[in-house]
Formats: sequence, C-alpha cells, structure tokens
Amino acid sequence: MSKHTKGQWRRGFTYITRITQHWGQEQLDRNNIEEGTRIFANMRNSDEGRSRILIAQLDFTDPNYEANAKLIAAAPELKERLVITNDTLSAIIEEYNVGSSGTEHSGLQMALEAVVKYNKEAITKAEA
Repeated sequence: MSKHTKGQWRRGFTYITRITQHWGQEQLDRNNIEEGTRIFANMRNSDEGRSRILIAQLDFTDPNYEANAKLIAAAPELKERLVITNDTLSAIIEEYNVGSSGTEHSGLQMALEAVVKYNKEAITKAEA
C-alpha cells in the first residue's frame, strides 16, 4: 500500500496570475529560483497552484539541488515502474517455472529471484 501523496510530483514554478502578471522580469526570475527549489504534488493550472501540496524544499545553495529536485519529483513514477517490473518478473518466474527444466535455467532463476528480492526491499523502504 502506498503512503505517499498521490499524483504527479513536479518542481515549482511561478504561475502567471492576476498578481504575478504585473511583476518585472527580475522579480519573476527570483521567484522562479525559489519555486524551483520546491517539489509539489497536486499542481493544477486551473487553480493557479492554490491546491498544490508541498512535498520537499531543497537548498538551492547545494550544488546538487537540480539533480536532487529531478529525482524527488520522479520518485512516485519510479516506484510505480519498479512495482510493475517486479510483478512482471515474479509472473515470469511463476508462469514459466524458470529453472525447473534443468540446471541450464537455474542461474537465470536465481538471478531473477535476486532482482525480485532487492526490488521488494526497495519497495518496502519506499512504502514504510
């Protein structure tokens, strides 16, 4: 069961609203830097971001903040794909009974089972 905030996570940006449309370029640029250090869920253009939920705030002085922001924003999708991959590998092991026809497949089965095991550990950590 997933315990994270649902929906796509995205880096913040300055919405052009009744207020921000009157800002100068310098103010917009400063605000975009600040907004870009935040990761939000539930960002909607229809309400100009009012319903967004703050997931993380990054330190823009950290030289890795850009990479960290991208990774954090991608986390829900990465977890979902890991779960799908793991389910697929488990089904392959079960459906085709990999390894049962002789020793030639036992190495493959062991490798697949190891991947499934490590994936389950990562999924469990993400859901804790």
